Amino acid sequence: SMPTLSPSQPMIKHAKILKPNDILEGKYQIKKSLGAGGMGTVYLAYDQDLKRYVVIKALLSEDDPYLVMQSIKEREFLAELNHPNIVSIYDFIREGQTGYIVMQYVNGETLEDLMERHKGPLTVPDAIRYILDILPAFEYLEKLHYVYCDFKQQNVMLETRKDGKEVVKLIDLGTVMKYTAHPDRNSIYGTKGFYAREAMKCPSPETDLYSICRTLAYLVSAMNLFDPLFGMPPAENYKVFQAYPALYYLLVKGTHIDPTRRFHSTQELSDQLQGVLRQIIGGVAGTSVSSRYFVSSM
Repeated sequence: SMPTLSPSQPMIKHAKILKPNDILEGKYQIKKSLGAGGMGTVYLAYDQDLKRYVVIKALLSEDDPYLVMQSIKEREFLAELNHPNIVSIYDFIREGQTGYIVMQYVNGETLEDLMERHKGPLTVPDAIRYILDILPAFEYLEKLHYVYCDFKQQNVMLETRKDGKEVVKLIDLGTVMKYTAHPDRNSIYGTKGFYAREAMKCPSPETDLYSICRTLAYLVSAMNLFDPLFGMPPAENYKVFQAYPALYYLLVKGTHIDPTRRFHSTQELSDQLQGVLRQIIGGVAGTSVSSRYFVSSM
């Protein structure tokens, strides 16, 4: 049986349940709970000073205030991340025994919500475009030697801006870690069905690319993520993989059991994905795709 990844923080055992109208730090007014994430409860709040909505997430609860401060310190690097496709971190606060992270509220729906609304998979061109649009965030993290660890469709938000433009954003930065060859096992995160085998020992920018390919496979097929748990199912199991062989080959490469056979940079994945998209849409006018080679040359 596969070991499951342990969450990087202890379960939020005694974090106080916040209620509507509770005030944190003298200014964040809790509006409602947005559900419990892997790292604890997430709340929508209103920043009364800056007159804007924010998302507040419990980091961890400890009897020892020093450990709470420690956990906040370990996450402070997140506030330095600055990219249009990554949610912004505004603040870290400590209230009693609990540390909280305060981040940008993104108005929109996740790719998971989108699939639920469609009652099934997304169209292949749409799914590829969403993934292409989120890849710059991974290129940025890669340059800074960070690993996202827990990429899946629930963590990509489609924000509809006031000018009507759609922007994709990586949300939930609670799982981001500094890339290191020998990470602390307790700080490794992941979701079964999306992570690469070796990501349980050593997540890396390359295992992020594996998760991106598994997610893309799921977006276009709604496939059973436990059959197989790693790699790709036979093409004949899903019509979409038979209908789009170039995409299927790309996904087989991207989720290969042998890490040396996979994609090694965000740019390489982006180039090949653009090539597949161009093949599918037949170079429709008005779409910019600048691939240097096609995946079908594999």
